[in-house]
Amino acid sequence: MIKLFQKIRKNLLIENKTGKYFKYAVGEIFLVVIGILIALQINNWNEARKLHKLRLYYYNQILEDLETDKRHIELTIKEIDSSLKNYNIYMDTFKEPNLPVQVVVQNLIKNRIYPAVFYFKTTTSKSLIDSGEIKILDAEIRNELTTYNANKELLRTSYETSKNLYIDIFKEVYSDGFGLGPRLVNQKELARVVFNEQRYLEMHIKLDAYHVFKNDTEKWCLKGLRDLLRQIDDAATLIKSKIK
Repeated sequence: MIKLFQKIRKNLLIENKTGKYFKYAVGEIFLVVIGILIALQINNWNEARKLHKLRLYYYNQILEDLETDKRHIELTIKEIDSSLKNYNIYMDTFKEPNLPVQVVVQNLIKNRIYPAVFYFKTTTSKSLIDSGEIKILDAEIRNELTTYNANKELLRTSYETSKNLYIDIFKEVYSDGFGLGPRLVNQKELARVVFNEQRYLEMHIKLDAYHVFKNDTEKWCLKGLRDLLRQIDDAATLIKSKIK
């Protein structure tokens, strides 16, 4: 093609057709520019196609992460709800006057000892945020995911801080002998010494305080988890609409 152009230009110059030569030169430049523009457009299409494919990959990964988060949050909510119901039963104990101490203690022991554990799987969106690649996602989805991850992290860190405070109370209860209880079935004398009336009362007061702090913390945590569920549904709906 280049040799053909060169031959045409040479013939025009030989024949002294200067006017036609300049017109031809302009036309040739125009064709070259058009060719470059077409090449650039094809390249842009290819890049856009690759970006779209990558974006779809991230969207599907994020949907999987959100679904995992949703399942865990729903299980955690169920666990906390059950714990709060038992705690309310214990609190109702105090509405009845002069109940035997043993009844009060038994209702307290029915409460779930261990605090709820958070587990979040949204590693894809967090990785995108940390690397700055989240900018390739749609702006609306980007904002939803950034807000969701920020709220999730805030809830998690706030909960862990509060949990550590009441866990210290539980450590005191165990150091007072609470953990020995199940092992003292055949050690009546040791049980009598360890669980004398005074120590038994002290353990109950500390255990009560532990559950007060734990359930108050999990109560506001429950609200935060339900807010996250709504955010997950909103983000998932938005992502699915973009995939379609």
